[in-house]
Amino acid sequence: MRSLKCAFVVLAAYYQANITQHLDYPRESEVSTNYAKYVGQNVKITGSVIPTGAGPFQLKGVKSTSTICSSAAVQQVAYAL
Repeated sequence: MRSLKCAFVVLAAYYQANITQHLDYPRESEVSTNYAKYVGQNVKITGSVIPTGAGPFQLKGVKSTSTICSSAAVQQVAYAL
């Protein structure tokens, strides 16, 4: 039982140290700490759109607010639960 706990701790530490290398797209936490590294790449940032309309809009994430440059119009969508 003790060796099982030890193996779990080692795997958890490895996962925490290497998670970003195994993601399909970098997350907000990686992008916000080193923006220049991800210029021109696909990233995954989720959050709430602040102003909507045509052109740039702001996305309020967990760590920061980003300005997204897009030619697509952003519209509010109501979800039915």
